[in-house]
Formats: sequence, C-alpha cells, structure tokens
Amino acid sequence: MTTIAISSLPVATSMAGADVLPIVQSGVTKQLSKTLLFTSPAMVTPALGTVASGNISACTSTSMSLTTPVLGAATGTSLSLSTTLGVTGVSTLTGGAVVQGLTVGRGLGAISTNCAFGTSALAANTTGDENVAVGYRAMLTNQVGTKNTAVGDQALNTNLGGDGNTSVGYQSLFSNSNGDYNTAVGWIALSNVTGTGNVAIGTYAGAYETGSNTFYVNNQNRTNTAGDKAQSLMYGTFDATPSSQILRVNAAFAVLGITATTASASTIASATTIAPTGPTTFISGTTAVVTITPVTLLTQGGGSITLIPTGAFTWTTAGNIAVAGTAVVNRALTMVYDSGTAKWYPSYV
Repeated sequence: MTTIAISSLPVATSMAGADVLPIVQSGVTKQLSKTLLFTSPAMVTPALGTVASGNISACTSTSMSLTTPVLGAATGTSLSLSTTLGVTGVSTLTGGAVVQGLTVGRGLGAISTNCAFGTSALAANTTGDENVAVGYRAMLTNQVGTKNTAVGDQALNTNLGGDGNTSVGYQSLFSNSNGDYNTAVGWIALSNVTGTGNVAIGTYAGAYETGSNTFYVNNQNRTNTAGDKAQSLMYGTFDATPSSQILRVNAAFAVLGITATTASASTIASATTIAPTGPTTFISGTTAVVTITPVTLLTQGGGSITLIPTGAFTWTTAGNIAVAGTAVVNRALTMVYDSGTAKWYPSYV
C-alpha cells in the first residue's frame, strides 16, 4: 500500500458552518472517524485511512466531479442563456419581456390596465390606461389616450390623447392624434382622419376623410375625399337628429317586399316655401307653393317625395318647381327632384 506524505497542511482563511477539521498529532497514530465535508457542488469526498507520524496511509481517493449548469453569463439583474430554457409551471415576469424584439407587457409606463404586444407597441405611453396595442408600432406615440384598441401594423400609430377608438388593420386610424370614438376596420381605413365619431369598414374605407361623424363601406382606393363619398358602396353622416342623418348607397339598390317608413306622415301647411323632411307629408291649406326646400341628401343627386293634399293648394314656376299645377285633395302628388337642374318635377298638374 502506498504511503502519501503530507509536508504541510493548507491554511484556511475562512470556515463554513458545516466544515469539519481533522486534528493530527505528530508521531501518534490516529484513526479519522469524522467525515470531511465540502460545500463545492457534486464533489466526491476522498476515503481517508490511518494517519501515522504525519503520513496518510491506506488512502483511496476519487477525483472530484463538478457539473456546471448550461447557462450563460449572469450579470446584475439579467441572465443570458446560451440554450433553450424549459420552464414547468407558471413563470412570473414583473417587468414585462422582449421576445425576438417584440414588446410583451404593458408598454412604457407599465400601467397595470394596458396590454402591449409588438415591437414599439405603446412605446411612448405615460398615463394612458385601459389600452390594447397589438402589432408593430401600434399606438406608438400614445401618451394619455385611454380605452383604445389598436390591432395591426401601425394601427393608431400617432394617437396622443384620443380616447375610445377602435382600430383594426394596417395603418388604420394612422393619423388620428386626439380624435375620440372612431371605429376603423380594414387596411388603411380612416388613415387620415383626425376628427371624432367616424365609422369605416373595409379596405381604404374613408381613407381620405379628415372630419367627423362620417360613415363608409368600401374596398378600394377612391383617390380623394370626393371619390370616397361618391364611389364607396355606402357613405353617410351621423347626427343627433335622425332626420338630419344621411345614408347614400352608390349602387343599384333592390328592395324585396314592402317598403316602410319608421314614422307616420307629418302635416305642414301650404306656404310660399315648404320644407318636407319625410318621404310622405300631408299638405293642408290653399296658399300657393313657390319653393320646396330639398333635404341635403337630395341636393347631392336627386330623389322623390310624396305630398298628400288635404287642401286645394296650387304651385307655381316662380321658384324651383318646373311645371305649375293645382293639387287634388287626397290625391297623392309625387315630386321628383334633380340636383343638376335644381328643379322639382310633379307627377300631375
């Protein structure tokens, strides 16, 4: 058996609570009965034999084996991994995350009610809350706007303080900064709008609109605002007064079944100028009618109204009626308006 001589013992400068030290007396044979404890990971303790006169005999040793975790460098508060990290269970990240360049979290300001997913999504937010931004640069410049939903590449990109907007689609509501309660669904829908209360559905729907309270249904580029209004499948305006709202259908329009109105016909007295606002109106009295004021929608193209006389009034050509005539009591009189001539054409005289 090989005798191993120890010429000197190592000097320890610090001790752990679990350390055990052997005591060796020169010239005296002692049997070590205590286990040497080591704190290094995966270390195998050598088997020690008999100590005689400073020599350790009958000593069998095994090389220590240290296993290093496959992790990269840990610096400060971050950890860099060189391989795939598998996580079993719930992993809680209190500071958000960046995954392949995508922001995943609450955006700048870390407002608890915000949700940001995408590169630079909600990147400038300060106090704006209850926002959802999904997509590259979605709500990029938003600072104080609240309750907005932006889904798509650069959706609501330049919003600053606008509230309650819904933007779905590439660059939808792109230019909106402080407009509220707009709804845009479609590629570049309402991309230039800065107003409030607009609704647009479809590709390029309302793409050139900048105002407020408009409605568009469209699927292609109409070049400018005039084209948007005249060529989109549908164009309209919203108003608190229902009779002041407009809906234009720029297409052949077919109705199956019986057409109906939402209210019974009103009655107005005959006068030099009358202004019917519904599709059917009773006209009382006998005063001659010179001018019939068309509702706004008729001035943009044309249309018709039905007058039901309850008095034998007359109409002249001094104003905007093409042919003079006399009303027949209880006989419906249809007046057709043409915006090109700005005249009414009666069904009888």
